Amino acid sequence: MVEFYAAQIVLGFEFLHNNNLIYRDLKPENILIAENGFIKMADFGFVKKLYKWDRTFTFCGTPEYMSPEVILK
Repeated sequence: MVEFYAAQIVLGFEFLHNNNLIYRDLKPENILIAENGFIKMADFGFVKKLYKWDRTFTFCGTPEYMSPEVILK
């Protein structure tokens, strides 16, 4: 069952990346399971459109899921 959900997340990222979108808020709260058993990714507030060779320097994320080194710099 875990492989099924992990594969769906990978396919979701593949779709977004093929459309030049970067999903920057992956956490358990943003992965929903629909009635049919497939997942739905939620909360696209941190999605950013990037093209090849573009870079982003925006700090985003949930402190509960970050290492102390990142938070304390």
